[in-house]
Amino acid sequence: MKVYITYDRYEHNEWFSVYHISLDKEESIKHCKEVDLVNFLSYGPDDCHSFQLVEVELTKKQYEQLLKWYNEDTQSLESYGDRSSDYYKFMYDLYNGQ
Repeated sequence: MKVYITYDRYEHNEWFSVYHISLDKEESIKHCKEVDLVNFLSYGPDDCHSFQLVEVELTKKQYEQLLKWYNEDTQSLESYGDRSSDYYKFMYDLYNGQ
Protein backbone atom coordinates (compact mmCIF):
# COMPACT_ATOMS: atom_id res chain seq x y z
CA MET A 1 0.00 0.00 0.00
CA LYS A 2 1.14 3.56 -0.69
CA VAL A 3 1.76 5.50 2.49
CA TYR A 4 2.62 9.20 2.75
CA ILE A 5 4.89 10.22 5.61
CA THR A 6 6.02 13.72 6.50
CA TYR A 7 9.09 13.72 8.70
CA ASP A 8 12.24 15.52 9.71
CA ARG A 9 15.61 13.82 9.79
CA TYR A 10 18.38 15.43 11.80
CA GLU A 11 21.84 15.56 10.21
CA HIS A 12 23.39 12.07 10.25
CA ASN A 13 20.27 10.17 11.34
CA GLU A 14 20.63 11.23 14.96
CA TRP A 15 16.84 11.21 15.16
CA PHE A 16 13.68 11.25 13.10
CA SER A 17 10.60 13.28 13.89
CA VAL A 18 7.39 12.13 12.18
CA TYR A 19 4.79 14.82 11.62
CA HIS A 20 2.07 13.04 9.69
CA ILE A 21 1.14 9.62 8.24
CA SER A 22 -1.65 9.10 5.72
CA LEU A 23 -2.90 6.90 2.89
CA ASP A 24 -4.28 9.90 0.99
CA LYS A 25 -1.84 11.77 -1.27
CA GLU A 26 -3.80 15.02 -1.67
CA GLU A 27 -4.60 15.22 2.02
CA SER A 28 -0.93 14.59 2.85
CA ILE A 29 0.28 17.35 0.55
CA LYS A 30 -2.26 19.80 1.95
CA HIS A 31 -1.43 18.85 5.55
CA CYS A 32 2.28 19.14 4.83
CA LYS A 33 1.95 22.64 3.36
CA GLU A 34 -0.58 24.04 5.82
CA VAL A 35 0.38 22.35 9.09
CA ASP A 36 3.60 20.35 9.11
CA LEU A 37 5.87 22.80 7.30
CA VAL A 38 4.53 25.67 9.42
CA ASN A 39 5.23 23.71 12.61
CA PHE A 40 8.66 22.69 11.36
CA LEU A 41 9.67 26.25 10.50
CA SER A 42 8.17 27.69 13.70
CA TYR A 43 10.98 26.31 15.84
CA GLY A 44 13.69 27.68 13.53
CA PRO A 45 15.61 24.52 12.63
CA ASP A 46 19.24 24.86 11.60
CA ASP A 47 20.68 23.63 8.32
CA CYS A 48 21.19 20.09 9.62
CA HIS A 49 17.55 19.12 9.18
CA SER A 50 16.00 17.33 6.24
CA PHE A 51 12.23 17.93 6.14
CA GLN A 52 10.35 15.80 3.63
CA LEU A 53 7.10 14.28 2.49
CA VAL A 54 7.68 10.84 1.00
CA GLU A 55 5.55 8.21 -0.70
CA VAL A 56 6.55 4.68 0.27
CA GLU A 57 5.23 1.19 -0.34
CA LEU A 58 4.52 -0.61 2.91
CA THR A 59 2.81 -3.84 3.75
CA LYS A 60 -0.31 -3.60 5.89
CA LYS A 61 1.71 -4.98 8.80
CA GLN A 62 4.44 -2.34 8.37
CA TYR A 63 1.85 0.41 8.12
CA GLU A 64 0.06 -0.74 11.27
CA GLN A 65 3.36 -0.99 13.14
CA LEU A 66 4.38 2.52 12.04
CA LEU A 67 1.03 3.89 13.24
CA LYS A 68 1.48 2.08 16.54
CA TRP A 69 4.92 3.63 17.08
CA TYR A 70 3.64 7.03 16.03
CA ASN A 71 0.65 6.91 18.37
CA GLU A 72 2.55 5.52 21.34
CA ASP A 73 5.54 7.42 22.63
CA THR A 74 7.54 8.35 19.56
CA GLN A 75 6.75 12.02 20.05
CA SER A 76 9.77 12.25 22.37
CA LEU A 77 13.18 12.82 20.81
CA GLU A 78 14.67 10.09 22.98
CA SER A 79 12.63 7.51 21.08
CA TYR A 80 13.73 8.86 17.75
CA GLY A 81 17.42 8.71 18.61
CA ASP A 82 17.57 5.21 20.09
CA ARG A 83 19.54 3.49 17.33
CA SER A 84 18.80 0.04 18.76
CA SER A 85 15.02 0.45 18.56
CA ASP A 86 12.98 -1.15 15.80
CA TYR A 87 11.37 2.23 15.16
CA TYR A 88 14.73 3.89 14.56
CA LYS A 89 15.84 1.06 12.26
CA PHE A 90 12.58 1.34 10.31
CA MET A 91 12.97 5.10 9.81
CA TYR A 92 16.66 4.75 8.99
CA ASP A 93 15.88 2.18 6.29
CA LEU A 94 13.04 4.33 5.00
CA TYR A 95 15.33 7.34 4.66
CA ASN A 96 18.07 5.30 3.00
CA GLY A 97 15.67 3.67 0.54
CA GLN A 98 16.06 0.13 1.83
